[in-house]
This record gives sequence, structure tokens and C-alpha cells, in this order.
Amino acid sequence: MWQIPARSQVLRFLILGSGESSYQAGACAASECSHAVFEMCSTEAGHAELLELIKSVSVHGRAPKQEPTLLALAAAIVNAPTPAAKSAALGAMAVCARIPTHLFALLGLVTSMSQAAHNSKGWGRGMRRAVGDWYTSKGGRELAMQLTKYKNREGWTHQDVLRMVHVGPTSLKDDGARLAMTFAIKGQEAYAAECEKVTEAPANPESVAAVVRLITGITAVAAEGVTGAEAARLIQEHGLVREHLPTTLLDSVEVWRALLMSGHGMPMEAMVRNLSKMTAIGLLEEQECADWVVGRLTNADAIRASRIHPMKLLIASRQYQRGTGDNRPIFALGFETTLVLRALRAAHDNEDNAIDMLISGDVPDICEHQPAKKGKQSWSPVQRVVDALDAAFKLAFGNVEPTGKRMMLALDVSGSMSTTVPGTTISCREASAAMALITCATEAACSVVAFGEQLTPVAMRGDMTVSQAVAVSDIDCGGTDCALPMLHALKNGIAVDCFVVYTDSETWFGSVHPQVALQQYRAATGIQAKLVVVGMVSNNLTIADPSDPHTLNLAGFDTSTPEVLSLFARGEL
Repeated sequence: MWQIPARSQVLRFLILGSGESSYQAGACAASECSHAVFEMCSTEAGHAELLELIKSVSVHGRAPKQEPTLLALAAAIVNAPTPAAKSAALGAMAVCARIPTHLFALLGLVTSMSQAAHNSKGWGRGMRRAVGDWYTSKGGRELAMQLTKYKNREGWTHQDVLRMVHVGPTSLKDDGARLAMTFAIKGQEAYAAECEKVTEAPANPESVAAVVRLITGITAVAAEGVTGAEAARLIQEHGLVREHLPTTLLDSVEVWRALLMSGHGMPMEAMVRNLSKMTAIGLLEEQECADWVVGRLTNADAIRASRIHPMKLLIASRQYQRGTGDNRPIFALGFETTLVLRALRAAHDNEDNAIDMLISGDVPDICEHQPAKKGKQSWSPVQRVVDALDAAFKLAFGNVEPTGKRMMLALDVSGSMSTTVPGTTISCREASAAMALITCATEAACSVVAFGEQLTPVAMRGDMTVSQAVAVSDIDCGGTDCALPMLHALKNGIAVDCFVVYTDSETWFGSVHPQVALQQYRAATGIQAKLVVVGMVSNNLTIADPSDPHTLNLAGFDTSTPEVLSLFARGEL
């Protein structure tokens, strides 16, 4: 067994998170990943490489969740080796913290890390300037939407942040932005007075008109006694989103129809997240609405533009097919357990009690991003939508060029792979089968096997749905012998150019080490076979020798994995 380099450890961490809730070695994995981040922060060159990695993962939507990226960026800000490196890290804030949810989480992490590392709040001049720039870089309509859609997150409000950075009216981008800031920070009366001044002779009439239109709708829909039909009209006319609406309106079919189809339509991720709700209230029984959803999910350009991660689509598909809300605790916005524990400790000063509450889901209402039960809502899944989710999963990986190589995809189905991917209801075994399906659908010469203590061929085909691929590979094989794929190919005379092993690398080897088995296969067949290990958990272990130029370690559920795998197999990487 080998340790992977710091850069690869960090990439696994950014893609997969810490994994601390799923594996017996999870606490060590989280610590090692953190050490890898800090190791890269210790030199200017390593720090610069870390920032590029963070930005690549965040901007291109390579990870299912943003929180590990924000944690690494906070570490890069707090532990920058030079003032220039710190400025570069603060500059990445605008790229990675695209919405207030991300910004507030990052601010909390920087504050707590600075307190621990330097006994300071971390709010120096550079930090205040970077946060101020986040607000002042936005035009009126964009700023108004950010301020009204995300009023408070992670125990922070915009008022809290702006008190610390002192963004003045003249520093804002245009008159529309000044109106939006007045409404959000000072309230309706101040907004009305400012509106009279600005609308007389606005320097930016389009921006002002867009902000007034949005805020007029927000104010109107909040009035007492608004019906579903009236709210639907306001959504259509003023561009409102779900977060602008009182909760009393969220059982209205008219409201959800308007949210789904008005303007450019509901954002992809929001649409996917609310499929169960729209089905439960009967909206997707309407042909037009079902056609809209299916059309969006099967549109490659729309999937690509949304940057929705395939893991989110897979989770949504599995949940939707269940037809009932999951009664296990979930994180409404996917934030890491550590962030929730911070809030719970503040309220109870007892981490053991906090952990018990997280497990049970019995968490008091002390912060927005706490575990919550999904409730007992039920629905009858629409098969067309199920099929469209399956298609969207494949589309989310983009177009992968076939290698023309002979591939063997080996799925670790040992006991440790039956645990869930942290923060989801998907097992690592299901996730690896779904990942393998992408390559299986691309390659003409591709065989699939499942292994644990023994190896079993799997009848996976590229034209299968994700559910079918998971079903045919759902085999429990106890322990783990990662050498079996190479030994199987050698024993049966199977020509393989590239072995791809989806595993957590928790192997007890059997009688032959996997790297030795690979070398034996090469020597006996004369094929310089390559080995790619797709890590399905965030640890620092690999069965592939990092010094072997024909082996590669990849992070499972990185959206770039299928393409990188293809390049490596073709010898272009």
C-alpha cells in the first residue's frame, strides 16, 4: 500500500470531502487531507498550485459539494506563506464564493481558523477589501437577487457582514445596486425615499427599473391574503423565485407551475431538488409540465450550462424513485457535519450530545443549516422523469472520446464499499457502478467484473440505466483482494490494455499484491497494461505504485474522471 502525493490527497478531499462519517479510518482521513492542504500552503509554489486546484474544482463544478473547497480556500487565506500569496487567495473568493451561502460559510471558516491559528478574527484590511469587492462588483438586478434570496446563512446576515466592511453607497456599481442595498439593509421606508430620489434622473435607468420590478414583486407577494393564482402572476411578472414566497403558498399548483416555467424556467438544480414536491402536488401529471421537465433534463446544453454535478442527479434519481421522503437526517444545503457541530456546541457546549442529535435528527432550531427530516411526503414517481434523470446523469459528464482500448472495469463490492457516500443516501458501491457505466457506454471493448474475496463477471452494458447497472453489480463479496482483476485476466487469457479499479483501497491483498499481479500480467502477456485506481473515499491510500508511470490515481465523482481516464488510456496524459 502506498500514500498518494499531497496534491492527489487534496484533490480527493476537494471532490469527496473528509469521509469521516463513513469509514473506520475516517477520522485519520480527514486529518491527513487537512495536513495535505497545509503542506501545500507551506511554500509559495505549493500555495499557488493549491489555489489553481481549488478554483478548477469550484469553477468547473467538479465536486458534488462546495464545502471542502471553501474549507481549503479558508486554509489558504489563513495560512498563506507570503502577503502576495494571501492576496491571491483572497482574490479567489470572488471566483469560489458565488452566492451568499458560500460567502458566509467561508467567512465563518476564516474567522474560526484565524482564531485557532493566530488568536485573531482574520478580518484584516485585505479581507475587508475582498469581501467589500464581492458586493460592489455586482450590478443592481444581480445584487438585489443575492440580497433578497439569501437573507441569512450560517448564522450570518448581510447586515452582519456589511457592518464589518463598510461598503459605502458611492462604491456600489450603479443606482440599481444602491436601491437594492437600501431595501435589504435599511428597510421599506428608506427604500421608498431613495427610490423617489433615484427614479427622478437615474444614471442607470435599466438597472433601476430591474431592481424596482423585483422589489415591487417581493413586497406584493408578502402581503396578507395573496392567493396562489395572484402569486403565480407576480412570479411571472416580477421574476420571483421560491425563496421570495411565504411558505403558505408552497402547496399551490399554480405557484409551482409559474416557478417551473416562467422566464428561462426554474434553475436546473432547483428543479431537480423539487421534483418530488412537484409530483406530490400533481403538477407533473400535467403533460405540458412533464414535457418541460423531461426536455430540460435531456438537453445536453442545458445540463452543461447548469454545471449540476452528476452525484446530485444520481442522489435525486434514487430519492425520487423511492416515492417517499427519507426520514433519516439530511443536510438541507449539504453543509459538512463540522459546521453544524459548531452551531450545536455554541448552544449546548456538549459535542457528545450534538453528535447524538445529528444521528437522531432531533436538532433544535438554532441555525438554518441543520439536519432536518424530509417529512412523510409521498408521491408516485413519473417514469418519464425517472428515465430523464438517468439520461441527465450521463450527460453531466460531458462527451468522452472512446479510447479504442481493451478495458476491464473492476468494481470493489466488499463490505466496506456498502457504506454511504458522506452526506448522501448512496452507497459507495452504487456510486462506483454508476461511474463505471459512463466508461462502459463509451468503450466498445469493455468488460466489467465485481470483486471482494472472489471475482464475478458482471453483465453491465452501456445502454443500461443507472438503476440497472447498480442492480447487476449488487453482489456482496465480503473482504477485499484488489489483485483479483489482474489475476483473473491472466488466468483466462483476457487481453486488457487498461484495468480500472473502483475501490476504497482497503485491501488485505490475498496471496499477491495488486501491483505485483499487474507486473505478472505485463510479463506474461507482453501487454504494457495500465492501472487506474478510482478512489471512492477520501483517504490517502492507493493500491497503485505512484512511481509506476503506467498507473494513475483519480478521485471518484470528479466530473473530469471519465475524460482523464480516456486520455490516460490513449497515452495522451
